[in-house]
Amino acid sequence: MGVKRVRRLALASLVVLGFLAAATVWAFRNLGRWLVVDDTLQPARAIVVLSGLIPFRAMEAAEIYRQGWAPEVWLFKDDPAGASKAFASLGIQRITEAEYNQRVLERLGVPKAAIRLPDPLATNTQNEFEFLREELRRQGGDRVILETSAS
Repeated sequence: MGVKRVRRLALASLVVLGFLAAATVWAFRNLGRWLVVDDTLQPARAIVVLSGLIPFRAMEAAEIYRQGWAPEVWLFKDDPAGASKAFASLGIQRITEAEYNQRVLERLGVPKAAIRLPDPLATNTQNEFEFLREELRRQGGDRVILETSAS
């Protein structure tokens, strides 16, 4: 095998590897977009703010509420791993995510009477969905608007 042929083969291999590397980077950056679905809003029993991304999810929920898509906004109470007890033992008052979200909603025009904090603690998204299923069944509702993030 000649030196020229080895160089051409090495160059071709580098070009293919470079293309594969670029394609992999593109795929990791863009494939998730195919999973994001923005459904058209429809009237619902409630707007449910899932945990996380304070204050942005509550801000979006307030906007959806003001547009009249649902009569209530539901916030889940959280206490990850008994954090309230740990804070109390340190003499620190813990402000929960739900309390912050409630303040955001009220500041943005959602009446206190329209904000609901269901009793069960939400330890994860599955708990939240189980509660929603049971609550909709109990109230005779068939739809909620879930406020979450595209990530």
